Amino acid sequence: MRYSVKEKNFIAKQYAREEWLGKRGIGGSDVGALMQVSKWQTFNDVFNRLLGKAKDKDDLAKKNKRVAEGQKAEKYICNLYAIEHPDKKVVTAAVSKVWLFFSNKNVRITVSPDALVQIGGDNDKEYTEGVEIKDVEVHSKKELEKWQTGNIPEQYFYQVMQYMVVINTLKKVTLVARIKVMKEKELDHIEEYYYEYSRKEWKDTIKFVGWLENEFIERYVNKNKRPNANYLEELKKEYETRNRASRRNKDTSSDN
Repeated sequence: MRYSVKEKNFIAKQYAREEWLGKRGIGGSDVGALMQVSKWQTFNDVFNRLLGKAKDKDDLAKKNKRVAEGQKAEKYICNLYAIEHPDKKVVTAAVSKVWLFFSNKNVRITVSPDALVQIGGDNDKEYTEGVEIKDVEVHSKKELEKWQTGNIPEQYFYQVMQYMVVINTLKKVTLVARIKVMKEKELDHIEEYYYEYSRKEWKDTIKFVGWLENEFIERYVNKNKRPNANYLEELKKEYETRNRASRRNKDTSSDN
């Protein structure tokens, strides 16, 4: 598969779901766990899966009915997004397949986009935008107000960042949220929101997330060394120290 960009940092493949489960590295839904903001799993769950210690290959759809429903709804929401944006060539993985993009910097850093916006033909294609789909139930006014004001759950934010960590051609990612507003466990109405995240605006976060994932793999997974409870704060401090040192070196070089 060829791309028109001079330097791509990813490899794109498609797998049947069962094979995809075993091929994944640190994916979009795992980043929230590494950042300790996921409500579905912990960094220990990610560590266990990457070392082959997880049961059922850590398929959340088998464990959580709501996750399974959301996954079924994604393709229909993707189709609607494509219909509503005829100016964009919105593409998805083949029927019964799941996309898996591997980072060339570390093939255990991966992402499975719901959809991508493509320019060019089959021989010179380039992906310029990502589309992440969320089919969400909310059960309180407070929850709904967060979505209405753009305050999306952090685990979803980091899932969006992962698109741009792995796929270097993406200029932005749109999160399409279909919000099912529930009252007394029954569907009251549905609201839909689009949230756009550009690479330019979030470049520092994207850089840190990619660095964190690589360090998690190299320091813990590859050495079969379980992270301690404070690992995230320790790595954040180290990253900040490195950045300060890098800025000082640049300032010194410019003075000379």
